[in-house]
Amino acid sequence: MPKIVYHGTTSYDKQYLSLTNINTIDLTKGNKKVDFGQEFYVTSIYKQVLAFARYRTNFVNDNEAKLVRPIIIKYQLDIDLMRKFRGQVFPCPCEEWAEFVYNNRVGERFVISNSHNI
Repeated sequence: MPKIVYHGTTSYDKQYLSLTNINTIDLTKGNKKVDFGQEFYVTSIYKQVLAFARYRTNFVNDNEAKLVRPIIIKYQLDIDLMRKFRGQVFPCPCEEWAEFVYNNRVGERFVISNSHNI
């Protein structure tokens, strides 16, 4: 598990956080039917998160466009603390990963196994 991870966003992300308080994350704001379920997404791949942050700047209205900039937030994980939480680590896109993603996308009524984050 990486010790450093990144979150890509914009200078004002209405879904999770605001520029005035990037230390507060509201997990209930996320979409439930996404790859890994309702959560706050991070990655250890800086180029990936930078591309996503730049992409997100395309979805602001014209009034906000001049003010919104891509932002990368860097987090240092406490690996010992992380082990206390329920979760899964997928080192690569494999069959188990694909099943987990499928189950999260289709929702509780259509899951094919217990591998999900619903």
